[in-house]
Amino acid sequence: IHGDEKRTLIKYEDIPKSMYQAVIAIEDRGFYEHGGIYWYGMVRAVVVNTLKGQRISGTSTLTQQLVRNAILTTERSWIRKIKEVIISLQIERKLSKEQIIQLYLNEIPFGSNLYGIESAAQSYFGKSAKDLTLDESALMAAIIQRPEYFNPYGNGYFGDQRDKLKNRQHIVLNNMHDQGYITEEEYTIAMNDNVYDRIAMHTQSQAESAPYSY
Repeated sequence: IHGDEKRTLIKYEDIPKSMYQAVIAIEDRGFYEHGGIYWYGMVRAVVVNTLKGQRISGTSTLTQQLVRNAILTTERSWIRKIKEVIISLQIERKLSKEQIIQLYLNEIPFGSNLYGIESAAQSYFGKSAKDLTLDESALMAAIIQRPEYFNPYGNGYFGDQRDKLKNRQHIVLNNMHDQGYITEEEYTIAMNDNVYDRIAMHTQSQAESAPYSY
């Protein structure tokens, strides 16, 4: 059904709280308050883009990101943006926030041909998404910004990309702490966990068991 995409759909109940809290903390902290669009941010982005020719990032809600990834395209045009707004508003009216989070985490890319949090968790850590730890959830949320660049299977992952991904993972954890999702103790433990060694170990074991697939 999904062609070359590797995707396994899971229910909201199987998504760990740390995962959707991490995503909300870094991508859309007002997720539970807005109706699908940040009107002020969108108007500001249009004005700045028109007057200064600069593109402002961070103005899209999770709902808009869902529409862009699952229904429309990333093409930059006024027609596509208008469609994105209309569909986002309709989704917010018809679905609960929990349903939107479920769709979002089942649809978005996580690098390579991995789509959805379950496929990403299985490929990067060799475990189901429901078993992700806090530091692993923060890493997954960090990948969302630039999935191909931060892809742990990419050629430059153990160089510049890894350092930048680590910095963004720490931003996710900082946001989760500041927004009250995690305690000081949970924050400290997650910041000191070396999630990258776990990815490396799993990648190595996969390569040894199926050397011609890597």
